[in-house]
Amino acid sequence: MMQNDSLHRACSQLLAVPKVSFGDINSLISHYLASSLVPVYGCLPLSPSSSLINNHMGDLMHSLASHPEYKMLTVRSIPHISRRSADFSTYQWPGLVKHLHQMLIANASMEEGINWQLKCGMDKAIHSVSNLLIIRGKDTAQADCSAFKEPRLYVDWLSTENALTCWSHPRSFSHHEKSVTLLSNSQSVAPLLDQLMERGWQMFSSRAYVHQYQKHGLEVDDFVDCFAGLEQVLASYKCL
Repeated sequence: MMQNDSLHRACSQLLAVPKVSFGDINSLISHYLASSLVPVYGCLPLSPSSSLINNHMGDLMHSLASHPEYKMLTVRSIPHISRRSADFSTYQWPGLVKHLHQMLIANASMEEGINWQLKCGMDKAIHSVSNLLIIRGKDTAQADCSAFKEPRLYVDWLSTENALTCWSHPRSFSHHEKSVTLLSNSQSVAPLLDQLMERGWQMFSSRAYVHQYQKHGLEVDDFVDCFAGLEQVLASYKCL
C-alpha cells in the first residue's frame, strides 16, 4: 500500500521537484517497485555459493504474507535524493539501516521528520508480522541488519528467524551507490485502512456512484460485505 500524500511530499521535499505531477508520483512508485523486484540474491552476506532468486514473487509472498489474515504490505526505500544531488552525497550502511529501522518503528514514510523518541516496545511503536530487507550496492557485507532482529518488533507468535528475511545484491540500484528497501507486513497499514474505510463509508452512506455499480449487477449487500471484510482486516492489524 502506498499513500499519494506521502509520495507527493517525498517528491516535493526530498527529490526537489518544483511542481509535482502524476508522472513524478508514478515514477517514484516505479522506483519503489523496481527496488523490490529486480534480481537479487536470497542471502546476506553473499557467499560464493549464493544464487539469484528464481521465483521472486513466490519467495516474496512466502516470506511476507504466509498468514491468511495478514496480506497487506508497505514499502519504504532510502535514500531519497535527486539525481542532480547524488554525485555530491555519500551514504554509509549504518546510517541507512538505522534510519529505515526508525522509519518502521515510527511509521514514517520518509527519512525526514522521523520521531526518534519512539522506541521499540513502546505502546505507539509499530508491530510487524514479517519484514523483508533488500540491500543493494557495494560492500553489502558491511550492512548490519541486527536491529531488525529485535523480538519486540514482531508478534509473539512468530519467531524472529521466520519473521525477518534479508536479500542483497552487490550492484547499485538506480543512481544510488547504496540503497535499502524494506517491505513490511505490519501495523503501518492500519492508518491507511482507517482513512480508506472512513471515506468509503461516507461516500456509500450518501450513495455516491452506487447507482453506476448497480447498472453492472452489484447490489448494496455486495458493498456491505466488502466493508465488513475490510473491517475485519483492519481489526486484525490493530490487534497485533
